[in-house]
Amino acid sequence: MKDLFQKHLDSILPKIKTIMESNGVDRLIIESGNLSYQFQDDQPKNFKANPFFIYLCPEQTPGHVIDFSINDDKPTLHFYQPDDFWHEVASLDDVFWSSSLNVQTHKTPDSIWSSIGSLSSKTAVIAPQPEKAIGLGAGLVSDRMHAQLVWLRSQKTPYEVHCITEANRIASLGHKAAQVKFIENGTEFEIFNAYLSATQQREQDLPYGAIVGCGANAAILHYQQPKHLSADSMLIDAGARYMGYCSDITRTYAKDSAHSIFKYLVSQIDGYQQRLCKMPTANMSYIDFHRESCNELVKLLIETDILKSTADEAFAHDLWFPFYPHGLGHPLGLQVHDLGDKQIDENGTFAEQPKAFPYLRTLRNILSNDVLTVEPGLYFIPSLLAPFRNGEKREFFNWALIDELTPLGGIRIEDNIHVSNEGSHNLTRNFLL
Repeated sequence: MKDLFQKHLDSILPKIKTIMESNGVDRLIIESGNLSYQFQDDQPKNFKANPFFIYLCPEQTPGHVIDFSINDDKPTLHFYQPDDFWHEVASLDDVFWSSSLNVQTHKTPDSIWSSIGSLSSKTAVIAPQPEKAIGLGAGLVSDRMHAQLVWLRSQKTPYEVHCITEANRIASLGHKAAQVKFIENGTEFEIFNAYLSATQQREQDLPYGAIVGCGANAAILHYQQPKHLSADSMLIDAGARYMGYCSDITRTYAKDSAHSIFKYLVSQIDGYQQRLCKMPTANMSYIDFHRESCNELVKLLIETDILKSTADEAFAHDLWFPFYPHGLGHPLGLQVHDLGDKQIDENGTFAEQPKAFPYLRTLRNILSNDVLTVEPGLYFIPSLLAPFRNGEKREFFNWALIDELTPLGGIRIEDNIHVSNEGSHNLTRNFLL
């Protein structure tokens, strides 16, 4: 890890300097962030470190500051290490990354800012709470510079791919435990706890609120309140973190007692999801990639008689949309929905949302060294189906079959892939089928 991280910095620091120069910035201040508190309470909110900070230092606790000058060989890390008997204090013992940074330890925030000294208009700050740096003379990072840093972050180094791969391995342990608990007729709550136990991550450590939906709850796309119920189907969308980097994996399972067509749908979506994972190449249009997932879905809906239409009719009348309202995926990295998904160049030009795909999250072309999710789905969502059930297009739908499948909720299969000039590599399937 030490060598991988050093090569990571060796790759990105010259590029950050080039970005700084092009924006008239000679010094960059990046704070990990500070604790904030619940309203009228002395309990802090769950802390998430600034991803731009983790990009240069894997430490994920509050209070630290990176100071990087355009003339520096490596960044200076002002490491906050107070005397505190109430809380565990961040340690530098046995960290692999400390030799890659100029580390100075401090017992108070005032000591950090005194060491940093006065700042100028040529200093840019990236921080959740930038007021201190601004008060010393710095300015917020410009929109253009921010877009360029986001563009840089989108192209992952081998260190980053390694971290995301490890996050996939950890999450896979939880998914396997969740599948076992589901087959044992565990409730949503029990399945969720089995996931946490197997990954050995607390709920607040996860990169996003895990989804464990049994039966009709699997059709609630962001269902996050697991209950004491079980059913014949289960959708679990849950990831893990490693060194701040995220995984994002979804699986859908059906018991032997589930409807035979639903079980067939699960197997077929799993099959075409794996074919989709092999498709991406550098410079490929993500919109075209998503369109191919819609083509696969329409074929399956017609094959299983859920839709009584031709493929042309399905697309002409948007008959597929209520079954698959979300996009095929998104960039993944230090944030589960990594930034820059609608940014089509390094200077921050944004793509126009296509009318055919109003909820498609990723609009830019796929880049070499992107890490992306691939997550096609098929859901039975009453509120989305209602306008078709009650409208002039109702004859295109097999409502009797839809009503039989609706209690099973829906299906989503999601893996994480790394795209290079050589093609696409699945980071999930080595650990989880």
